[in-house]
Amino acid sequence: MTQAVQFGAGNIGRGLVGYVLRRSGYDVTFVDVVGDVVRQLNTLGRYPVRILTREGERVETIDGVRAVHAADVEIVVDAVAGADLVTTAVGPGVLPAVAEPIRDGLRRHPTAAVNVIACENLTGNSTRLRSLVEGQTTWAVPAWAGFPDCVVDRIVTGSTDPQQPFAVTVEESFEFLVARGGWVGPVPRIDGVMFVEDLEPYRVRKLWLVNGLHAAVAYLGAQRGYRRIDEAMRDPVIQRTVEGAAAESAAALQHLHPVFSREELTEYASRSLARFRDPRLSDPIARVARDPLRKLGAGDRLCGPARVAVDAGLPARDLARAIAAALAYRAPDDPSAVQLGQAVERQGWRATLMQLANLPPQHPLLELVAEAQGDPRRAGSPQV
Repeated sequence: MTQAVQFGAGNIGRGLVGYVLRRSGYDVTFVDVVGDVVRQLNTLGRYPVRILTREGERVETIDGVRAVHAADVEIVVDAVAGADLVTTAVGPGVLPAVAEPIRDGLRRHPTAAVNVIACENLTGNSTRLRSLVEGQTTWAVPAWAGFPDCVVDRIVTGSTDPQQPFAVTVEESFEFLVARGGWVGPVPRIDGVMFVEDLEPYRVRKLWLVNGLHAAVAYLGAQRGYRRIDEAMRDPVIQRTVEGAAAESAAALQHLHPVFSREELTEYASRSLARFRDPRLSDPIARVARDPLRKLGAGDRLCGPARVAVDAGLPARDLARAIAAALAYRAPDDPSAVQLGQAVERQGWRATLMQLANLPPQHPLLELVAEAQGDPRRAGSPQV
């Protein structure tokens, strides 16, 4: 059987990567740092996936899985050495920690094709992991090891049922795109995975029309006192603003990547907003809003489409409202939000945004955000 090692047995690890690979016949070994997760997966050898459909829901059982604790380094390295595919879903900040066992596993790997895919929500995700694997050593990744970048998208939430603590709830649809040019060896048939020649347009589409709109709902919702994404989406003011941001982002994306039609992008954005409205996918605003410093970056989900729109002479007022809300986001348990607040207090929002989004002093986007700062649509208490 084809062997796969998945670093990270969290929501995305189980609800997307493990789900897709096991359904396509891979023998999946999870690697995780949480002892209880490792024990339960080994004891049960399976976990339930609750799939939400338009008509209701169904439950699929992903069986035949096992797990290894990340602290059992030799076992982890041996698993990588025997794998045909290695995947990660641990978050960008944890990639350096998994790079070493992957490097050691590749050193022991026979000279046969193996591919490593980092499923983190990070531009050049697998390319970044490859650089971490090579590190400062003189060792180089061999030609028979591929590190194809990917784009993945599926909303996955954990279980609230104490009887099934390792169940995950997922939306029925998902996206799993892999850069064909980075893959080494014959392209396998993996149900739900699409190999594409040019990943970049798809990466930007997902970043702007899923992550960007998700972030807009979160920051606007936090500003009006909501705690969940679906609650915020029922607020008519937020709904109008996010729908406007969706139209602006779609126009900017079509300008940047004309391979997509405007109608196609409008439909794609509409599906994203419908997902956010689903109360069954109860997503905390604090999770989606986390790390505003990164999400306000020049090429990221909010300032990226806003700047392209403004530079192309396209509207960006609703994107500017979302950016203004992000600049106002405060969360004492989020180090990034704390740093953002300190920067705004020290030097003002304008200088802070110029630094984060790499904007020149007279860029028109700054004026749109200034206008949004006094937008009367920001006023009022939550309609709950």
